[in-house]
Amino acid sequence: MSLLDSPLEIRERSIQFSMETEFCEFSPELEDHFEIFEHIRGFNVTIVTSANTQDETLLLWSGFLQKDEGETQ
Repeated sequence: MSLLDSPLEIRERSIQFSMETEFCEFSPELEDHFEIFEHIRGFNVTIVTSANTQDETLLLWSGFLQKDEGETQ
């Protein structure tokens, strides 16, 4: 399962999704303190944007959902 497989909800000004702790590599700040998360199976994330509409929020999120070059499945 990848981060892209996580269910997400895009609202007018925010994006909400759940992450498993294996995705702590997503953020070096979290990875450096993984011991905090070692007994947690997952957590919820809310990203608040400056978008004014759901379409603008989707546009911001679409860049994040792009796969890295060379990534294989």
